[in-house]
This record gives sequence, structure tokens and C-alpha cells, in this order.
Amino acid sequence: MRVLSLLIAGSVTIALLVPVGDASAVSPSQKFRNCAALAKDYPTGVARNVRAANAALRTGFERPTVRRKIYQANMRLDRDKRGAVCLVAVQPPTEVTDFQARPGTPSLGGSPQIYVT
Repeated sequence: MRVLSLLIAGSVTIALLVPVGDASAVSPSQKFRNCAALAKDYPTGVARNVRAANAALRTGFERPTVRRKIYQANMRLDRDKRGAVCLVAVQPPTEVTDFQARPGTPSLGGSPQIYVT
């Protein structure tokens, strides 16, 4: 009986020590080779904290994802040391330059046309 209880206790201890799950899963502190590789998982960049993300937004970048461990693992990519890596600049809205008016409507370009009825 004593041997059986030792066997059970030993197997429970071993079961607790063996990791469960896939070891090839993405770790939270993944280190990327460059910004192109980081952009595949985080297309707007990564910030150290919310304060750094808000500062990036105020300075003309898209809002980066806040992931402290990812930032720490890739801190060497932070060129200006402001707490965000691989930022993406906000694209200005494009102007409509090739406007096609419906037939019979006044044109938008050139001299103004006055219609008297």
C-alpha cells in the first residue's frame, strides 16, 4: 500500500512539472529581426505603454499596439527612444482631382458660370 501511494504521489509530481501546450506558440516577448517582420504581426507598431502610444498619435503616427514585453524585446528598433517601435505615419486624405460631373451640371473648374432663368 505504501508503494502504491508513493507511485501516485510521484506521478502527480511529474505531471505538474511537465509543461502543457505547444512550445512553438508565439511567446509574448517575441524578438523581431526588423520593422518589416514586426509589421506583419503589429501593422501600426508597438508602444511601451499608453502614454507612449498617445504621444505617437499626437506626433502624426497611427496608434501603435501597447505591448510592454514586445517593446522591451525589440527596444533596439526604437530610433528616437520615445517608447514606440516601428511607427507608421498617418496618411493624409487624398483629394478628389478627377471629378466627373453629371452631364448638364455646371463645371467646377475655370471661370464661374452664371445661369439666368
